[in-house]
Amino acid sequence: MSGALILEQVRQRTETFYSRFCGVSLAEAGPGAHLVCSPERDEILRGFGRRFPIYILVKEGFSAACCAPRYQELLRPLESLSPEGTAQAAEAAYRQGRLACVCDAPDMPYLQGLVQHTGIFTLPQARRRGFARRAAGLAARHLMELGLSPQWECAADNEASFRLALAVGYQPYGTAYILEE
Repeated sequence: MSGALILEQVRQRTETFYSRFCGVSLAEAGPGAHLVCSPERDEILRGFGRRFPIYILVKEGFSAACCAPRYQELLRPLESLSPEGTAQAAEAAYRQGRLACVCDAPDMPYLQGLVQHTGIFTLPQARRRGFARRAAGLAARHLMELGLSPQWECAADNEASFRLALAVGYQPYGTAYILEE
């Protein structure tokens, strides 16, 4: 009987620890995806000796994307995902503790606030594992939720990028020939 009590204490303390680490009571937050923004994420954590400006916890039926205020807009799309979707997005972004794949959204010369180009970069050692597809899909979805029309451009000879765009749902519009100076 006392063994069960000890295990329950461990479970409670573990939940308290991760609640503190995430900055939200996991028990009170309930199931689903949660975004927690706190300046505390920018502080050096005692015992770790470093900052964790982005920390994503995923467990059965629950996810908490915790971030420093400067990353709030970057992580906002995770609120609309299931905990499983949050896990896929996090895996798409990080591989073995390193950023593996990222989408960019450069400034637009025309139709700002209506159209947004996106680009993708994946580390060579992380390619062909689905990271780019998940990251590009999440970026396109987020842009549409913001009311922006996502656009994809790539060099005519970049077959991998072209196939990726098609796989995510982009439709070909045309081919542009550009002289850059």
